[in-house]
Amino acid sequence: MTPAAALDRFFDAYYHRRPVMATFTGVHAYDRELPDWSPEGLAAAVAEMRDLRRMLDAAGRVPDREVRQFPDQIDLAVADAFLEIQIAEHEGPHFYRGNPALWSGEAIFSVISLVTRDFAPLDERLEAATARMLAIPAFLEAARRTLRASPAPSRDKAVREGDAAEILFGRTLPGFTIDTGTVPMSFV
Repeated sequence: MTPAAALDRFFDAYYHRRPVMATFTGVHAYDRELPDWSPEGLAAAVAEMRDLRRMLDAAGRVPDREVRQFPDQIDLAVADAFLEIQIAEHEGPHFYRGNPALWSGEAIFSVISLVTRDFAPLDERLEAATARMLAIPAFLEAARRTLRASPAPSRDKAVREGDAAEILFGRTLPGFTIDTGTVPMSFV
């Protein structure tokens, strides 16, 4: 596999596993989805990331200490380093397993990412937002199964974000300006 093909595969996997980030980045293939942070989803993501690291090696990734000698390999090295860190985050007790605010923030921003920019007709963005909002209960149920620790500051932040989401979903989004297809500037 060529380095370019390996990087294409890396980015395909990146966006598929991170649909909210994909939306913010401008990749809209996953606009109706939320990530799978269930224990099973995290395990599958780790397995995929380990496979991706092997693929990057097979595509010619050089050891980090040699990357300065091969500037065309920098992208492979950066992708590999990202995967190494992500594997540690997926397997560790923090992040997905220890931060409820990560979950509440992802749920809320999954919708915000669809309504703050005019990248598609409003009705399409609202349909995607509705699909994500309907997926939030299952997403938060997965949080119940995944979270192992809940430090008070993270828990308190998640509660504050939930209160903000009630305003966002109950008052702000219905107040859309249909003519412009944007959220009122007071929200942004």
